Amino acid sequence: MQELSLNILDIAENSVKAGASLITVAVCYRPAADRLTVTITDDGCGMDAETVRKVTDPFYTTRTTRRVGLGVPFFKMAAQMAGLGWIGKNCSLISPQNGPRLRLGTVLTDAPLEPDSPIENRCGDCTQCRDICPAGAILGKAFDCNDALSQRFDFKKCDAYLSETRQTFGKRICGRCIAVCPYGRKKHAKEGQ
Repeated sequence: MQELSLNILDIAENSVKAGASLITVAVCYRPAADRLTVTITDDGCGMDAETVRKVTDPFYTTRTTRRVGLGVPFFKMAAQMAGLGWIGKNCSLISPQNGPRLRLGTVLTDAPLEPDSPIENRCGDCTQCRDICPAGAILGKAFDCNDALSQRFDFKKCDAYLSETRQTFGKRICGRCIAVCPYGRKKHAKEGQ
């Protein structure tokens, strides 16, 4: 719980720096469902495009006093370290069972759970996600926790393409890198889809 409270405090500090005059922290605990939900909202100015691009990089910070993250949970990294999958060249978490078609959530519990060992990256020489990306945003480099996201993914190219699709289709939508992943196709082929 101490880790969670420090994370919430970090996010609240970021809200203050963003000029927020009202910060709401809602904590909903449902013992029957063994679920704790924390929602933080503010009326600050939000993050600029550069910060949004870097926010999932665990080494990025706006602080000058100490080098810590922004308080944003790194679900993909935690899931990868817990053995749920690997982070692919398309920057998605990929599980052997479901490919990149995953939604990540967090469950806070004090149950004595043993994590699995991390799964080795299985992308190998595959570049299908890079090759199909219409924006050329996926650079085809294997995940390395010591590298910045920008070494694997060009946010500006992706954002420009998605803005273009919004003008054409009314939505910012693509998902080709997820659809082409061989691990996801195997799952859907078995289901007859």
